[in-house]
Amino acid sequence: ATIVDMETLEAVVEVSESNIGLVRAGQSATATLNAYPDWQIPATVIGRIPTADEAKGTVKVRVALSVHGDERILPQMGVRVSFLTGRESVSGVTIPADAVLVKGDDGAVFVIGADGKAHRRIVRLASHTADGVVVLSGLRARERVAAGDLSRIHDGMSVGAAN
Repeated sequence: ATIVDMETLEAVVEVSESNIGLVRAGQSATATLNAYPDWQIPATVIGRIPTADEAKGTVKVRVALSVHGDERILPQMGVRVSFLTGRESVSGVTIPADAVLVKGDDGAVFVIGADGKAHRRIVRLASHTADGVVVLSGLRARERVAAGDLSRIHDGMSVGAAN
């Protein structure tokens, strides 16, 4: 049997070991159900489950959803959680989510050089926030990056600036 308390909604998510230091109890988060991708549910980190999955390189984190009695939420639904970090806790550059090709903890961006060309660069990612994606390394403040359909851009391609 599975016992479910629909009044106290929690999600258990896996966080990469390399990012677990950025997650702490009481931290704000946003949960997005796969079934309702436009619905951002405020959430709060309850705490880390004190074991790691060696094979996956992850640590489980319990998150409380700040919604009660909503019929749209069902047990075992897929959820994506973005941990909101204050500028003081993460030293990085925040860019729009559609400006990075994500692959695990790393990603790729296309930096627009002074020559007006897109230059592919590998970056290290910290987390997704309400403002975008926090890049820990590989990108400097004030560098311009391409955003949108990145599948249409390749390294060395001339790109125009959007207004």
